[in-house]
Amino acid sequence: MPSSRAGPRHVVLVMLFFAAAVAARGADAASPVTTRPCGAAAAASFLCSRCATTVYPAVCYDSLLPYAGAFQDSRVRLARAAADVAAARLRDFSASLDELVHGSGDVGAVTTPPRVAAAVRDCVGTVSSAAGLARRSSAALGRLDAGAAAGGGGSRLARWEVSNAKTWLSAAMANLATCADGFADADSWSAAGIEEVVAGEAANVSKYTSNALALVNGIPLRLDDAGGQPTTSSSATAFLRARCATTLYPDICYDSLLPYASAFQTSHVKLAVAAADVAAAKLRAFSARINDLLVQGGAARVDAALKDCKSTISNAGDLARQPLVRLLPPVRRLPDAGAAAAGVSSRQARWHVSNVQTWLSAAITDEGTCTDGFEEAGEAAAGSPAGKEVAAGVARVKQHTSIALALVNGIPL
Repeated sequence: MPSSRAGPRHVVLVMLFFAAAVAARGADAASPVTTRPCGAAAAASFLCSRCATTVYPAVCYDSLLPYAGAFQDSRVRLARAAADVAAARLRDFSASLDELVHGSGDVGAVTTPPRVAAAVRDCVGTVSSAAGLARRSSAALGRLDAGAAAGGGGSRLARWEVSNAKTWLSAAMANLATCADGFADADSWSAAGIEEVVAGEAANVSKYTSNALALVNGIPLRLDDAGGQPTTSSSATAFLRARCATTLYPDICYDSLLPYASAFQTSHVKLAVAAADVAAAKLRAFSARINDLLVQGGAARVDAALKDCKSTISNAGDLARQPLVRLLPPVRRLPDAGAAAAGVSSRQARWHVSNVQTWLSAAITDEGTCTDGFEEAGEAAAGSPAGKEVAAGVARVKQHTSIALALVNGIPL
């Protein structure tokens, strides 16, 4: 009886297929240069300084340098170019996966175990969706750029479009992670075959998406601020570290909020709002993934639980967004020294903060309701691939909502 494990020939063929596909669509994406001296031109110098704020600065610089003439020293146009590059890489990856699914040359002749083939098909959908999300981020930044050029790039427009761009890019990264995670329940041989290749390429493509998100995070919330160059001071990072130590997940808190340190500096209120905004973005991305699982279809009880989860997680995302919509306008003037100096009475401050605590607590309840629905649907539903993915996703988003609530609780009144 033939073994279900992939032989060396199968692994080599798959790896050659992906190498050829990536090379055909852009060789620089497969092996990004790890070091590159920054150019002396103004646009190149600007790009170098902005790429230094990303996790993959060399990839950032190499992939965006050809567009330096277009963005010059504009953070919005630079971020949009990065989103466009990420979308292109994602489209190429999706196309390569699609060719693998439908067969191409020798690789198509190799019999793939059904569960692994299903994981690859799922990746086609999630990666294609990620490409669409990156394009939506680019569109949001395009609207922001157009509004600024027309004289309408105020802080409200900036905040709205930047928030949208962050949401779409965060969701795109979640989709890439879902693609790689999809092989966890596939046949064990795939850990040495297709999974290694697909997960490796997903990690490579995610570098471009990560860079785009980092550059979006660097856009000043007020485009007309003097110099438009927010900076992260040592006092802001020390403040963040101290505040995160009061949460249940200090490392996650610090890592997720550090990109926003230049915006909140040492303000308890602005830090709490940033944390709630991050939680809302994670929830929106998770809701989009649940919708993808629904589209794929499954057992009746699993689909019913997914529909309930989609509703509760979507509602949780709306609740987590309330601090940005409701708390920030009246309370962002609230200094840590007290409410009176900002013209906000202690009663008003307590009322606003109490509302935010209620909303975030309700969001955490909704997150728990999602997983409870799978448990109530039965062991088969909870133990299904969708059930396991949802349970893991809820655990992740609940961490960010918990962090936001803890930071709201720490606002001095």
